[in-house]
Amino acid sequence: YVEGKTDTLGSAVGVLLGTLIYVSLGLPGYSMLFFFVFFSICATSISGRFRGQGEKYGFRKAGAVLANIAPSALFALAALFSNDPFDFIVGFCACLGAALSDTISSELGQAREPQPFNVVTWELGLAGDDGAVSFVGLAYGLFAAWFFACIAFLAGLITLWATLAVLTGAFVGNLIDTWLGGTMESKGVLNNDQVNAWGSFMGGAVSALLSVAFL
Repeated sequence: YVEGKTDTLGSAVGVLLGTLIYVSLGLPGYSMLFFFVFFSICATSISGRFRGQGEKYGFRKAGAVLANIAPSALFALAALFSNDPFDFIVGFCACLGAALSDTISSELGQAREPQPFNVVTWELGLAGDDGAVSFVGLAYGLFAAWFFACIAFLAGLITLWATLAVLTGAFVGNLIDTWLGGTMESKGVLNNDQVNAWGSFMGGAVSALLSVAFL
């Protein structure tokens, strides 16, 4: 709010969801939210400066805050009330990882490669188009998913093997977000916030299922 990245309502939503995550998973879970917000702001700031955008670039209203954090908060709440919370914790980490992967992929990918391709039609498009992605952006997104999984392990939330589940789910969530953008959002069926929410949630769901099946 102080840096002008969100408004009063967005800040209130963030505080509410952050409190829910803290109550559910304690300081380790809250630290994951902190790293997500920190690196997201860094990515948008770098991208905005590279493209000559103003200080308001990367501004997020309450809907965007809700879309990026609410899915992970749901997994955190499920972990709180579960007798075996590990799978939900894996899903929680992947939700935030998917949101970060998408942000890093989009912001830094646009800054480095101005002409991506459409993930649905495979035709060349323009940076910022719904469903547009570049190989550079995908590489950034994969690295962000891996990095976030490592942070979750260092925070003591997941095991070493579970980092693979978080990595996979986070990157898959990024791809789902892009695909929904090129299909549902481009047709007006979903808006950007809804696409982000579904991408984050599906990333968490994929990781949780992988955890149930193999961990």
